[in-house]
Amino acid sequence: MILNTHQSIDEIIRAASPSEKVLWQQVFLFCGERAAVRQLYYQGVIAGSEFLTYNANKLYVCLELDLNNGLNYSNIQPYARFYNNANAISLYGGVKDGVWNATAAAIYSTGNDILKTNLIFSRIEVGVYSDMKFIGYRVNY
Repeated sequence: MILNTHQSIDEIIRAASPSEKVLWQQVFLFCGERAAVRQLYYQGVIAGSEFLTYNANKLYVCLELDLNNGLNYSNIQPYARFYNNANAISLYGGVKDGVWNATAAAIYSTGNDILKTNLIFSRIEVGVYSDMKFIGYRVNY
């Protein structure tokens, strides 16, 4: 489910918390004051979503992001890589907890969610995670 609504930059800044105001200052340094900003709410499957595709003229301002895999345990390490406006990795998120599976004689990763707030990225790359909830803004410049 995607929900897009319009809101002026002044309305966004007025309602922003102090940490969100710092994010917006950074966005305006990248994009300039005339960037097109849209509220964006997405909840659903990550595969095939716009969040996986790089576009040199697009940024996401994330107020809240929840990535989950729906699995309890996996022999593949869950991870999320967040890319900046230059399409370079700017932040790595992952689950480093492991449990020993005596039956399979292997270490399995736990199915912990990744929760992020106040983040700017241009795209994400995920391993194992299948679903997400994003609350924030898409900035086109």
